[in-house]
Amino acid sequence: MITRKDKVQAEIDKTKDKIAELQTKLKDLETKYVELENIEIVEFVRGLNVPLNNLPDVLKSAKSTSPSTPTSSSPLLNQDGDVRKEN
Repeated sequence: MITRKDKVQAEIDKTKDKIAELQTKLKDLETKYVELENIEIVEFVRGLNVPLNNLPDVLKSAKSTSPSTPTSSSPLLNQDGDVRKEN
């Protein structure tokens, strides 16, 4: 004979299984999100067309200036805030 207690226990077990499934799905989605962020960053950096040996300087310069107000005083940026090309 199945009691109400057994039904509740079955519901608890079912809920725990669903929670575990959703936690796995959440972890997978968070991993995908980070991967997509990393792809965006890599594409952005590649789009800068900066020689690899100058990349650390460009990143430091970008970190020290506000993205909305590029400074023309930066040796790596022109007056428009674009990365200067080496001659």
